[in-house]
Amino acid sequence: MVLEHQIRFCISPEGARIAYTAVGQGPALVIPPAWVSHQELGWQDPLARGFYERLAHHHTVVSYDRPGTGLSDRNRTDFSVDSDVRDLETVVDHLKLKRLALMGFSCGGPVAVAYATKHPRRVSHLILYGTYACGAAITTEEVKASLISLVRAHWGIGSKALADVFAPGADAALSELIAKFERECATPEIAAKLLDLTYNAEVVQLLPSIRVPTLVLHRQRDRTIPFRLGRELASLIPNAHFIPLEGKDHLPMYGDSNSLLRAIAEFLGDPFTVGQTAESGKPAAPDLTVAVDDPLAHEARSFIGGLDWVVLSRYRVVGDYTRYEETVRNTVKDIRHKIAGGFDRPGRKRNNHLFWAAPGSGK
Repeated sequence: MVLEHQIRFCISPEGARIAYTAVGQGPALVIPPAWVSHQELGWQDPLARGFYERLAHHHTVVSYDRPGTGLSDRNRTDFSVDSDVRDLETVVDHLKLKRLALMGFSCGGPVAVAYATKHPRRVSHLILYGTYACGAAITTEEVKASLISLVRAHWGIGSKALADVFAPGADAALSELIAKFERECATPEIAAKLLDLTYNAEVVQLLPSIRVPTLVLHRQRDRTIPFRLGRELASLIPNAHFIPLEGKDHLPMYGDSNSLLRAIAEFLGDPFTVGQTAESGKPAAPDLTVAVDDPLAHEARSFIGGLDWVVLSRYRVVGDYTRYEETVRNTVKDIRHKIAGGFDRPGRKRNNHLFWAAPGSGK
């Protein structure tokens, strides 16, 4: 199915231009953005496009860029769930949607929860995938601070590291595509502030008041948002239906998207047909892909790839640091032996140590 994809704009109460798209036909299915997004570039990823097109077989799928990201105005000063809810209200009101299904994934989940409790008569179905109610419970304070600092100071390395965590099942080309996409979506500062918002979002107190039919789905080996948070989320929503899914990819369009889409279709009462997924076939990557033999890409990927749990504050990865910007060299100049510290999965009584130095570095 080839769908018309036109980018339009509406204006928030704060005066920000919000870029949005509405594709397909049928009852509205509104998907608030997760961490960062880009209405034009996101459509160039064949797997992401295919995911949204399949949802659009029976629905008008509405998505948009948060202010500060993508094609929306890049200036943003209010980083809060309340601000994100106002942006969602702006898009819904602009489109004059009286009734809609709402799907929140990743850090779009708390926004969907808040909107559903504020406008219960408008929401026909609430779908929550790979998300949480308490951002503070995602990981330790040490890891949060390290990730935010990494994104803010070294966006190139940070985007590659996070791409591997978001889609650990992706091949090298797809991982590079995701990292490139992240960097195009937002500046390092905006990305860091939105990541901080993710860790500070808190909607636990709203869950018992949800009165709309709710489906909660979570992949059991999700490395970004732990599975236990999805299960806890479902347990606090009255009459919520919880479906554990196989897989480790956090982003819904990667990995076995068929299982996810089938569950959503059944919940919404739609027919379902099997489509191509990242596991059943890999279309050629679009022009956003950067060179796979980029040494920096390999450093980030080889360091993160294959790890079940990574405490970023406890390691540094340094190659031939003469090719880095001066600020990066200053950060790592004191790491004489380029040692990556021990990393543990919580609950295991063992320490793993990785020692790595660039060949010929003499360190």
